Amino acid sequence: MYEAVQRYYPASEWVRAICIAGVETGGTYDNGLVGAAGEVSLWQLHPIHAGRFDLTRAAQDVGYATWAAHQLWQEWGWQPWTAARWC
Repeated sequence: MYEAVQRYYPASEWVRAICIAGVETGGTYDNGLVGAAGEVSLWQLHPIHAGRFDLTRAAQDVGYATWAAHQLWQEWGWQPWTAARWC
């Protein structure tokens, strides 16, 4: 996960990104985690993005999940992640 964060995010966002992934997964950093509403990966990508991203792949591939999260971040910043308020 750290390598993927370093690949996709600027250095100024590394600590915050890792914190968000930790909060989103309850500190497990488990990329296979599925949330109550069907959110997947350590980024807890919501099913509303299923038409845009392959959520099955995201749950299995931390690099792809981080890339997808980065795509959202480029458009919205950290707003889509409720965990951002704690990081």
